[in-house]
Amino acid sequence: MMGSGQSGHVIPIKKSDKLLIGNSSEKTLPYILSNDFIFKAKQDGYVESIDTETNIMIVTYKDGSHDAINLAPAISKNGGGGLTNKAHFKIL
Repeated sequence: MMGSGQSGHVIPIKKSDKLLIGNSSEKTLPYILSNDFIFKAKQDGYVESIDTETNIMIVTYKDGSHDAINLAPAISKNGGGGLTNKAHFKIL
């Protein structure tokens, strides 16, 4: 989990409280980020299983369909600037 302040500096934190005042970025980000960085659920559902050996998570949706999500670290490149970012999920 990462926390940030108005100064723009990012400080890693283990536990945080819900923001009292926000800028709604958490509602906007899923629509502007690519699938390289996030997974967008198709509908409501639940996590059926997580295989820690293969880093695969199975999600079951309310209509009975499934998705397999790869949680393994992956390297992604920004095509415009050539920046290398590391998308990483941590299983807690």
